Amino acid sequence: MKIYKVCLIGFIIFPISPSFSQNSNKLVGKDSSYVKLLDCFHSSDEFYQKLNSMTLDELKHNDRVVFGSEDDDPLNINIAIENHHKFNLSPAYFKTRLLESIKIRQSKLDYILLKAPCLVKAKIIDIKKINYKVLGGPPGTLITLPRIDITIHIDEIFKGKGYFREKDITTFYYFPMWRPTNWNFKIGETCLLPLQPLIENNSKEVMVALVAWLDKQGSDINEINSKDGESYGRYPIIDGEIIDRANSFGVGTKVKWEKFRSLIINEINKIKSW
Repeated sequence: MKIYKVCLIGFIIFPISPSFSQNSNKLVGKDSSYVKLLDCFHSSDEFYQKLNSMTLDELKHNDRVVFGSEDDDPLNINIAIENHHKFNLSPAYFKTRLLESIKIRQSKLDYILLKAPCLVKAKIIDIKKINYKVLGGPPGTLITLPRIDITIHIDEIFKGKGYFREKDITTFYYFPMWRPTNWNFKIGETCLLPLQPLIENNSKEVMVALVAWLDKQGSDINEINSKDGESYGRYPIIDGEIIDRANSFGVGTKVKWEKFRSLIINEINKIKSW
């Protein structure tokens, strides 16, 4: 069993930093079809115009490239940026607009599978609350924020197979301030988890964050039931059923796990064949 020692640092979690291998101090570089796809467009305007006129088959091709790239290495775009690759089209803009089109023209399940950087089934083995210090307020001032670090044993990987390994132990984090609930994670429970590997700007240490807004946007925060932890990034599997109160995946709020698992695997195989 390989054990990841993940340093969870950085208050801003957007993937704007390059990635380093967890087993090496050197950048891991590889040919990326995702990078080549982005290089096909010379500006945001050009991409936006082409996106509006794309056939469904063309849209599916883009979906397949993005999904395959993230499944193999969710940090490959960061590596390209670190290697001084010049993008004429912002990768963040590209994926945001692509997801908007997918949400309209394809199934909800396709949308969620493309939006999640990684998706794993894992058992919660430890939960710690720490005080995280970050610069904020007046220049040079340290403020303290509560952060939750959760250690997991990975049972199955649906997306992110080039990054995670089954039976590995790793840690992800979230800040309770991200939304008005603590997700109610419990030691010993098994959950389906959308995760995002990130790197801290200065130390280049790998960290993994919970994708808290997989199915909702922060603007609707007041509409969320603060007592509802079975959604928005935490999907517990209880008595052989997965609980998804917000129906994030579009297959029901309480579904037999084996049926749900089969649906996800079949849809992923379909996406990879487009």
